[in-house]
Amino acid sequence: MDKLVANYDEMKAPAILVPSVGHTRTKDGVGIVSRSPINPKTGKPFTNARELSARDIRELRRVYGDTISNKQLQELINLNKSMYPEMNKPKTGLH
Repeated sequence: MDKLVANYDEMKAPAILVPSVGHTRTKDGVGIVSRSPINPKTGKPFTNARELSARDIRELRRVYGDTISNKQLQELINLNKSMYPEMNKPKTGLH
C-alpha cells in the first residue's frame, strides 16, 4: 500500500482485528487472506489503492464470512477513504 498511497504509514493506517486463523494460519477449506501485490484480474501488480483495498475487503469476506459484519467493513472502507483520498472513486466525465 505504501507504493500506492502518499504518506501511508502502516502503524497509523485503519485496520480490523481478525483471528490469526485465516490471517496468518490456514483456515480449513479457505486458506488465508491474500496479501499478494498481484491483481488476480490482470496478473500484474495493483496500480491503485482503491483496487487493492477492494481486494482486501473481498478476501476478508471470503475467509471470515459473516464473522465480520458489513457494518464493520463499511466503517473500515470509510475510514480509509477519509484518511487517504487515493481510496475514493475517481470522478468521471470531468475534463
